[in-house]
Amino acid sequence: MKLDRVKLPSFSGAIREYPRFKTDFERQVIPTIDEESIPYVLKSCLSGEALEIVKNVDDDVSKMWERLYERYGRPSKVTDAIMFEIKRMRQVNEGNDKRFAELVTLVESSFRDLKLIGMEKEISNTTVVSFIEEKIPKSIKVLWCLEVCEEASEIEDMDKFGNFLKFTLKHKRAIEYGSDQMRSTIQKMGQTHAIEERRSTNNREACWIHEGVPDTYHPIWKCREFMGKSVQERGQLVTENKACRACLRKDCGGFKDARLCIRGFKCYETGCKQPHNHLLHETTGVVGTTCLASSCHANNIENSSSENTMLPLQKI
Repeated sequence: MKLDRVKLPSFSGAIREYPRFKTDFERQVIPTIDEESIPYVLKSCLSGEALEIVKNVDDDVSKMWERLYERYGRPSKVTDAIMFEIKRMRQVNEGNDKRFAELVTLVESSFRDLKLIGMEKEISNTTVVSFIEEKIPKSIKVLWCLEVCEEASEIEDMDKFGNFLKFTLKHKRAIEYGSDQMRSTIQKMGQTHAIEERRSTNNREACWIHEGVPDTYHPIWKCREFMGKSVQERGQLVTENKACRACLRKDCGGFKDARLCIRGFKCYETGCKQPHNHLLHETTGVVGTTCLASSCHANNIENSSSENTMLPLQKI
């Protein structure tokens, strides 16, 4: 199996990055190349201002390192650059977890960079710790103060910066863990809602006319094609599909007798109120109203008697 070659470290002139670049080059690159190739490989790792500095001596590796050290490697310059970046940090507001994580990362990387050049004492002192304490959120600062003030605590007598860094890293990990858990929960909730939505969609009944047509879930009473038919044609469709003549649903027993409709639908046309859907109600415009629902006619027959039969009158 072929593996990609390890990428060479690069350096363009940022003082903060120089200690890490020099260490990586000496540990990872030099052992893999011959001595004659070192100047060329070192030059290929440089860009921008750093490349300009060594351009006239790029055949002498010792001179190249000397110039880079004078410009970027002096401990005082690295220390000043790191301390300047720390001092320009802004106060982290309560609840701004992202900013707090960035602050802790900066402090940790600054300590490691100074340690590479043997200047870690520039940051690991009470003055710098007190300055950084003022930048962290108040809730975390209270927890830190409680830890420092415990009777059994020896933080003041030991390396205060080391303990402070360990404390902030612990809270950073806790925040990141909580954020991961929240994202996971939100993702699961989203997946659950999506599944429920699909189930809800699958449970919805498509109209009879478009049954089986993908992504068609409108009910029959909203179907444009159904509404465009005559009342007689609607009634015929209802009968053919064995749907309830009151609610027009196929999952209701009202297809046999509209009075058995589990939803109790009744016609709301003026003066009707019979157990059938208003879409199956026909207005003749001559004698009055007639209903297509068989139950409506059945009710009219049952409610009539020979004693109360009225003969129609005609005005002359």
